[in-house]
Amino acid sequence: MRTRFDEVTKQIVGATIQPGGEVALEHHVVGPGLDVDVWFQLDPARIGALDRAGLLGRIAAAGSCLIEPYRNTPGLAQMQSCVCKQHMVHHLTARSSDSSPAPASPMTRLWIISSGRPTTVLDTYGLVPMAGWPTGCYQAPVAIDARHVVVARELPATRDTLLVRLLGRGATFQRALAELEALPDHAWEKQLAIPVLIDFSFTIPKDQEDKDMQNLLQRLAGAGVEFAIVGGYAGIVHGCTYVTQ
Repeated sequence: MRTRFDEVTKQIVGATIQPGGEVALEHHVVGPGLDVDVWFQLDPARIGALDRAGLLGRIAAAGSCLIEPYRNTPGLAQMQSCVCKQHMVHHLTARSSDSSPAPASPMTRLWIISSGRPTTVLDTYGLVPMAGWPTGCYQAPVAIDARHVVVARELPATRDTLLVRLLGRGATFQRALAELEALPDHAWEKQLAIPVLIDFSFTIPKDQEDKDMQNLLQRLAGAGVEFAIVGGYAGIVHGCTYVTQ
């Protein structure tokens, strides 16, 4: 089940990786319910711009991909839908790139970011920990499948994983929000995420505030909004473009 906060996650992911290529949010594939949350096409000439972008930058630098963030832990139905989109995007991209016969291109990568551990998904698809990546990153045992799951709750609490953990919920979200608030005002993570959160805070119906959202509103009503305005970057993110004021 999707949540209103999933819109925030798409904006944060898209704005973080945009320097490295072309980003499309809610990219339409084909048919109802098959829009891709974040579709990223890597530009090899701009891959260096992803070096500072932490874990999200590393995900994007691995190659063009679909990124599907879930604040609610996804089940098999959601995973199957994402795999369907992965195959459709791969087919359409390969067909449009060259009409002449050519060797099969590598499968377009699929990355699912889940707030909690999707045990059924991991077990059913046989996903295993990714060697050389942070704890909480999983991949299909067969490389050609190009399927990955990142569990925000299991990630180490480092600055590289901060924005991914901010996409989680409960204790994971609260800790990441506190870490974000503690960064210097000029920190790129703060300048990117705070305007998105401020914008989102004005759209939360009173009857839909869970504990995470109540905490977010309290923080933004105090020091968060104050530093954003005084720091000169109280803007609104439209799509993936950061608007300064």
